[in-house]
Amino acid sequence: MAMSSIQGVERLTHQLRDARRRDVKLTAPFVPLSFFIMIMQLTVPDSDIVFGVSIVFYLSYAFYLLYIIGELRNPIGIGFIIMLMYSYLPFIQGPESYGRMARFGVDGGYYIYSVAQFSFVFWVYISGYVFKLPEEVMVPEESPSELMGVAALCAAAIGSMLGFLYILRFGTVSSGDVAYGDSFTQRLEEGSGVLFLGGPFGMVGAAIVFTRAKLRPVDWLVALLPFAIMYVATTQRKFIVIPLVIFLAARLRIKSIYAVGIILTALVCGALLFSYLGFVRVRSISIDEVLSPDRMSEFWDSLGDYISGETPALFGSASAAYAGFIEPLPYFGDYLLSWQMSVPQFLLSSGFETVNTRFSFALTPTIAQLGGGWGFSYFGEAYLVGGFLGVFIMTMIVIFIFRYIYVMAEKNGRQSFFGLMLVCGAYHVIWFQRNAFGYFLKEYIIYQGAIIILVIWSAKIIYSMSRPPQP
Repeated sequence: MAMSSIQGVERLTHQLRDARRRDVKLTAPFVPLSFFIMIMQLTVPDSDIVFGVSIVFYLSYAFYLLYIIGELRNPIGIGFIIMLMYSYLPFIQGPESYGRMARFGVDGGYYIYSVAQFSFVFWVYISGYVFKLPEEVMVPEESPSELMGVAALCAAAIGSMLGFLYILRFGTVSSGDVAYGDSFTQRLEEGSGVLFLGGPFGMVGAAIVFTRAKLRPVDWLVALLPFAIMYVATTQRKFIVIPLVIFLAARLRIKSIYAVGIILTALVCGALLFSYLGFVRVRSISIDEVLSPDRMSEFWDSLGDYISGETPALFGSASAAYAGFIEPLPYFGDYLLSWQMSVPQFLLSSGFETVNTRFSFALTPTIAQLGGGWGFSYFGEAYLVGGFLGVFIMTMIVIFIFRYIYVMAEKNGRQSFFGLMLVCGAYHVIWFQRNAFGYFLKEYIIYQGAIIILVIWSAKIIYSMSRPPQP
């Protein structure tokens, strides 16, 4: 009897150790349970018990999913956690935190995110069969370290140069030359979009540097300089978040369940820091007062507002979609015409407007005319275009895209095109949920992919020119 118990423990231990090799297929038990919870959420949306059980269940799934995939380089784990934040954080403060979005209520957003949560769990499981990892771990032939070093320098140099040009043209928010709100109006000016590509170039440089086996002191300068310049120019918190997320995605490995707990704790601490930076920016607090006990006490007193942050507005946009506040473009134009966003305006001046833009002009036209506005839930757009079936399908598309890139990165290496796309995807999996599909297509699939190709291609030319001719 004792021997069989020991053997059972050994089998369980082996199964857990083998989990990463079998990948997301081990999430099978969560699929029917998630479906049942979705049905309960849709049929009894006012039940506090169902609400609480759904939180516990999906947090357990997120915990297990992170352990199964074993790293943040595969972005689906962090992507699901972000989805949970957008699903449940809006309820911290209640309806009074919704502001202009209160007119749409919460039921519509709750329904849409309930379907999105199940869709995520379902398609993550299915993706393990559609895009299979190699049976054996292949060690692909990596590019020479000197070549990738040149590529990192090229990316950092271009990103930093674009950042400096941005400052020369528009000034800096951090110095008070430009008001934070006015910085959004500047982006409407011709050529500003090109200068703002300093961020994506910096992402490529950071991805190359952080995927190296060993980091040198100079590597930190290469990885962080473009983001430091863009942060000084705009004071946008994302330029602090991006290099941190890329670093964790490139280097963090989850070897035990305890590591998952550490990661989740770190995410909570990161959310607090992110919220505090937002508090500092909104209150226009000077650098001398950032660590003031009085300011920190003021922040803690209003913690709920800053933790929920922009999530009520995003959740409200999903409710607006459910309420039919705006109409989708005819013939699935929100998706089929979204490629036009990626074409520079001087080449193609199209009348295409994303759901973000249309929603902003419908809700707050004065703010929208000044370049401001609102994000729009990715899943809200999916419902607007195709109902709950649209949510199901568009969740599948984004999960399959990330899964395909992950499998190809495993086959081709960490510093291959797909390897770098995957590491950069750790940020984009956060960002895409705040916007229409067109932004995901433009900023990640097209722009980020094209920049990676451009950087590697340029590095190969420079590298070949610097090498002595072969006899």
